[in-house]
Amino acid sequence: MNRVETVAICPADVIRWIIANEHYHGYWTGPLERPTAFCLEGDTARIRIPAKIHQPGLMTGSDFAKTKRMYEPTPAGRAALEQEGK
Repeated sequence: MNRVETVAICPADVIRWIIANEHYHGYWTGPLERPTAFCLEGDTARIRIPAKIHQPGLMTGSDFAKTKRMYEPTPAGRAALEQEGK
């Protein structure tokens, strides 16, 4: 299966991606003691979030049955998206 892969360069990239893409799988890459990236993927898209820009608190669990997404933005995540252009 071919997925379009996005590599996030800022927290706003992550929020935009989780809003725009259905996703059902999430995992960390790299060694357990020093993970390198958090990945989310669906049937057609994947995002790689480097550990250095991953910010806990910007997304929370979603009702997958309704949204087809594991995560959705928190108010802090939406604020990060709004702050991007400022």
